[in-house]
Amino acid sequence: LEYIGLLFVAAEKATNLMSMDAVTASDPYAVLKLGQQSMRTSTVRNDNNPVWNQALILNVPREQPDLLIEVYDADDVGSDKLIGTAVVALDPMVDKPGVPVKLTLPLEL
Repeated sequence: LEYIGLLFVAAEKATNLMSMDAVTASDPYAVLKLGQQSMRTSTVRNDNNPVWNQALILNVPREQPDLLIEVYDADDVGSDKLIGTAVVALDPMVDKPGVPVKLTLPLEL
């Protein structure tokens, strides 16, 4: 697999996430997937408006798949629940290397 560069992602925050727990707010974390790579933020406990402020770095393969972002509610018992997903096409960013792009993405269910 050949890589053409690095993608730097500043995972800042999420707002107004759906509560997936019956009594408390969600315990959200985000997973970024690019091809076979996966990076994740830390989990923010009991907060539907988590602030991560984390930098994540992924290799960009020559065959540029879309960046998939999945937000989950961490559960101590049972499996984590998917809150929503977002997809980012990398083509516009690859054409302008080194130029920061700020995105606000709605989550799809």
